[in-house]
Amino acid sequence: MTYSTYNVENDEDIISPTFCPIPWHHQYFDSDGSEGLCYNSPVFTHGELEWNGSQMKEIRLDMIAGRKNRACSVCHNEEKSGKCLSLRQQILNWDKIKYGQDMEWFKNHVKNVTRDDGHVSVESNTLHIALGNTCKGQCIMCSPWNSSALRPVHKHINKQLGFKELDIREFQWIRNDELWKKKFYPLVEQSHWINLMGGEPFITKRQHEILQYCVDKNIAKDKTIYYNTNCAQPVPDKTLELWKHFKHIHLDLSIDDMGDRVEYIRYPVKWDQFKKFLDWCDNDTSDNVSMEILPSIANYNIFYYPEFVNWMIKQKFKKVNKDLGGLPGTNIVHFPERMGIKTLPEELKRTIIDKYKHWNLKDICDSNIQQVRDNYDWCRTRIMQLPKLLENSEYLGDLDGQDHYNTFKKWHSELDKMRGSNFYNTFPVFKEYQ
Repeated sequence: MTYSTYNVENDEDIISPTFCPIPWHHQYFDSDGSEGLCYNSPVFTHGELEWNGSQMKEIRLDMIAGRKNRACSVCHNEEKSGKCLSLRQQILNWDKIKYGQDMEWFKNHVKNVTRDDGHVSVESNTLHIALGNTCKGQCIMCSPWNSSALRPVHKHINKQLGFKELDIREFQWIRNDELWKKKFYPLVEQSHWINLMGGEPFITKRQHEILQYCVDKNIAKDKTIYYNTNCAQPVPDKTLELWKHFKHIHLDLSIDDMGDRVEYIRYPVKWDQFKKFLDWCDNDTSDNVSMEILPSIANYNIFYYPEFVNWMIKQKFKKVNKDLGGLPGTNIVHFPERMGIKTLPEELKRTIIDKYKHWNLKDICDSNIQQVRDNYDWCRTRIMQLPKLLENSEYLGDLDGQDHYNTFKKWHSELDKMRGSNFYNTFPVFKEYQ
């Protein structure tokens, strides 16, 4: 299956410059079971965003009118910096090329299904569920909200630094069978595209139960399942057996760098585990399974990202990132604020900008498939536009970048004491900014 997510540039303002398809077809549920807009906006959307609730209707009306809603601040900020950077642009292009739903189609669709108050007469048909926070990983950009293994880490660091206690709940909703029967399984049934996240989805019992439900209902053949995994352990055999019944399975692989650096970022996963998982992906997965290395780009790895991209290109993977022409996708980290790339000292920002300016990312896409070439061009542009985010001084957090960078330094100093690691030896570019 060749999928494509990109290549609309000039016709996305037919409805308005702020229009995004998400509120017309997508439902998102975060780690605690609360409903949001999408994975880019939870920090801006508090409480329940029911499908036709007041907040969702307001967002739709703002998008139609071209107004910027606070729920979409991340995308608006990225678009202010450069092209091909925002999730909104990516979703627009995905729908155009994959489903033939260009802006003329959406113009008619929105007009036909949307009332004057923002209520829509159609149900959602795509679904994103974060299956709680059960995870063994202690990734440095995550929090207890995303990983149960980080509860003791964050509790200790908060105490040492005098920070406000973070949310350390265990999210029990994921185990509530009655809630799933009444609320979530009906959404699973009506969705052709389902994104299962964690925590780590492959160690969550509910992940297997969702697949089994689809198989038992004889609806698996019409569904695409997306995962985001830290690659720490093999996919369970019972999950692999169920995958055979589905239209398509796609894996987003959380690999941000290589060697010691990725081991620091994705602690305690080892580089050899990542390579073993990649080897399995490339050589032993079924034809209905695709995968994409999707690095999270934050202040600790943006300087080193060119080396990682060059490493990926040299691997000449057969399946991994095949639909993107061999380049990685790029997920930009904005939260927690201490990890955002805009927090970096100005001198280091200039060093990074200069490095990208002199980096020759050649056109290595050898595919004759136009969709793949479109994907490749988008990914290449997106990678080379990353320094534009450093040039945009507007920050999304409540504090300015320097305050967040000071927090960042204190944080990894305490983390090193706990782990016996050394941040500055692992990321030597930061040594002169201690």
